[in-house]
Amino acid sequence: MIKINSVEQIKNISGDIYVRWSKSIALDNKRGYSLAYGTQAERGLSACKIDQEWDEWRILRQLSEYIFCGGSCWLVTGDEVGRGQDNEELLINVMLIGKVSDELTSSDWLKMWRDALLASEQERATVSGDEWNRTYAADLVEKLSKQDRKLWQRIMNYGR
Repeated sequence: MIKINSVEQIKNISGDIYVRWSKSIALDNKRGYSLAYGTQAERGLSACKIDQEWDEWRILRQLSEYIFCGGSCWLVTGDEVGRGQDNEELLINVMLIGKVSDELTSSDWLKMWRDALLASEQERATVSGDEWNRTYAADLVEKLSKQDRKLWQRIMNYGR
């Protein structure tokens, strides 16, 4: 089993990859299914797909999405057979790729996302030929740079 220590490692894995949080990936594979809301067997193991083309912050967010489940974060591959109760992918024929390091799952993806958004808006403010766009982007950059982390978390969790 390999240890996943960087987003670059994830981006270099070929084929479809999924995140699965579990206390025992071996027992999960033996059972072969997840429980819908803890009571009803689903058609396969629940997992969340990662697109290696995503920005680094988005991959880190996906890794930590189900951290509340406890256990360890695993990268797996397998055959999709449908969607679970939470609209997550359900897999059969699951094969372990590796275990994700604690450093990656505790990365501050929210700060990375905010910094990427700020950089994008700063660039737009400087290259836009439209005065309104430049002014809007500059104002947004100023506001974003002053906002606190709790506000950003509310923004990211809006609608959940």
